[in-house]
Amino acid sequence: LANADLGPAVGDRGYVTTQNVASIIIMLEENGKKFLFTGDARDDHIHEDLIACGFTDADDCLHVDVLKIQHHGSEHNFSQHFAQKITADHYIFCGNGADDNPDERVVEQVLNSRIGSAEQKSKNAEVSRPFKLWFSSNGNTPRAETKHMEKLIKLVNKRRIGHENDFSFHFSGNAYFTITV
Repeated sequence: LANADLGPAVGDRGYVTTQNVASIIIMLEENGKKFLFTGDARDDHIHEDLIACGFTDADDCLHVDVLKIQHHGSEHNFSQHFAQKITADHYIFCGNGADDNPDERVVEQVLNSRIGSAEQKSKNAEVSRPFKLWFSSNGNTPRAETKHMEKLIKLVNKRRIGHENDFSFHFSGNAYFTITV
């Protein structure tokens, strides 16, 4: 990954296990809604598969209603390129802070793809639509790494300043949450 701002570990495929690479990717379409479940797959593999299956547009972009961010928001399975190519109305981060997941840089990449500079933002036609970030932990859920989740809450609150109409977020204090699409 050529973006020096993200540090050397971001995109280091040496940290992605064979089992993660073998994850099942599911695109579910129901009543005009699209849900992309990425498992623990690598971002480049997901994007290549979406192109091969004909889900992307002429610019190899896709907008879905719900995107489950791969591998608990690990920095090793996500890139700014992926964030720019695949956008969503709802982004789900299933991590409780363990192993620093969701990684702050991944959350930043998602936010930059929607509210960042012109070079960071997605070229998807839907980029200006309001969106929501969903986190499966607020730091108070069982086995959560509270300090990491508190850092994420601060990050998202800070990035929302001036963008209150652009996006919202939810950090769950329960073992579940409900999304209405």
